[in-house]
Amino acid sequence: MAPHADSPSGTSAATPSKYHAASTDGAIKTEEEYAAHNYHPLPVVFARGSGVHVWDPEGRQYLDFLSAYSAVNQGHCHPELVKALADQAGRLTLSSRAFYNDVFPRWAEKVRDVFGYDMVLPMNTGAEAVETAIKIARKWAYKVKGVEKDKALVFSVEDNFHGRTMTAISLSTDPESRDNYGPYVPGIGAFSPSTGKPIRYNNIADLEEVLEAHGKETARLHHRRGKGLLNAVVIDESGRNGRTAWDLCILLKEKGLLAKPTHGNIIRFAPPLVISETDLRKAIDTIGEALKELPNVKKAAGH
Repeated sequence: MAPHADSPSGTSAATPSKYHAASTDGAIKTEEEYAAHNYHPLPVVFARGSGVHVWDPEGRQYLDFLSAYSAVNQGHCHPELVKALADQAGRLTLSSRAFYNDVFPRWAEKVRDVFGYDMVLPMNTGAEAVETAIKIARKWAYKVKGVEKDKALVFSVEDNFHGRTMTAISLSTDPESRDNYGPYVPGIGAFSPSTGKPIRYNNIADLEEVLEAHGKETARLHHRRGKGLLNAVVIDESGRNGRTAWDLCILLKEKGLLAKPTHGNIIRFAPPLVISETDLRKAIDTIGEALKELPNVKKAAGH
């Protein structure tokens, strides 16, 4: 895939239309009024983008260092992808898996060849991928390992996050995801059934204890936290005068770089892979500058 051309610069406002909010304040206010509050967005509105750059409705330019949690790692509005999307939209909208179509087989073959899998099962979200992995693990436990029917156990480690489906929150110990949503999916979780103790991340003794007690019924031990992959940093509030990852992200926004706490005080820096060396060096300098200023900035509101 060819790289992006140089991204346009400047502060020109986005072209208004009946489908697009005319201002940052208007977009945030309308979403707060009409959309369910299931997220805590950073107070910035994307109106257009190109490569690693995005602009708000007023034309303010930012470096996007989240890339839609890596879903846009190819960069915003890549010209080859925009053309492919437009061409396909004019050719066929959707078939569903109830029928074959002429694109999916080629895609599956490509993914298999690139990553070396035997077969491919596409999913829309990370939570769906985790759900599918658990189904595969349970079926393997019954068909191959010989675990008694409906007795297979899947263990995770505490302080993880894999989404907000019932299975994902059953794996987690995060109160924001779990509170008021029980009862949870049985046979899944970050607690030992025999002791009730949480299974701590990277703690060999905890893993040995739970496997010694329940190894025969274990279908999978999910020793992955899933809270911040790639270039992740953890903000230590005690060393930053009580300032949090949210405070740092607000400060970075003011300096023209967009990042978001993925969970707690973890920030994942994941710019599009098309980022230039110039923009990358600029971003590194901006992050370093913000970290130095962080202990002395006013705590951010709204989180």
